[in-house]
Amino acid sequence: MQDLVKVHKKGIKIAALVAFATIEAAIYVVIHTADSRYFPPFAYASVVLAFAFSFLSLAYGAQRIGWFVRASLLFTLGADLCLVVLIPARELAGVCLFIPAQLLYGAYVACTIGKGRVNTAHVITRAVASLLGIVLPLIVLGSGADLLSVVSVFYYAQLVVNLVFSFFSRKLRIFSLGLVLFALCDLSIGLSELARGYLGADPGSILYTITHTGVNLAWVFYLPSQVLISASLLTVGGKNGKENI
Repeated sequence: MQDLVKVHKKGIKIAALVAFATIEAAIYVVIHTADSRYFPPFAYASVVLAFAFSFLSLAYGAQRIGWFVRASLLFTLGADLCLVVLIPARELAGVCLFIPAQLLYGAYVACTIGKGRVNTAHVITRAVASLLGIVLPLIVLGSGADLLSVVSVFYYAQLVVNLVFSFFSRKLRIFSLGLVLFALCDLSIGLSELARGYLGADPGSILYTITHTGVNLAWVFYLPSQVLISASLLTVGGKNGKENI
């Protein structure tokens, strides 16, 4: 009887994952093919759905550290509200909200790989990366550096550290892939900002070609990243943290 209950719960979980992925895939098609006026509501809906789906893991004995991910997705909602929904976009506010989101992901990664112990290498790496995140834009951009560029690089440094250390745990494989796509999204945005406002890019240059693909390259990576990060909570459950799917 107990085995039948487990099979039933696993079937529900798989069905929920399929439904979640199908809806997000439909939204993905809409935001890349429909009229641009539909982009903000559908793009934001995809992030809201990812946040809501993250709570499904609570029904499957999800570990407490999963709340770091849910809290991060909540900050992500605020960031995307500033960057996607509000017109004109509040870029500085949006990036600032992404910083605590990445710090929460960092706590999630640290707790997973450290098993409750402080990882000295993680702390030192994050401290160095944070310092570089502040100094590098000032060195590279010089007088052209502004608060947005410094905050953006500082934020991206947190993401890169999370990505690197997430590969230390097999339990974080799906989460790691989500962070890879997240990093590619932000890299495409960063290159676009460099090409448009900070360094400039002449037509025919490599930077110009990369940033003028004719598609919303950032959201090519971003939506799948949020889906994978949210769904990753369902693949690890119970006190032993073993993968369920």
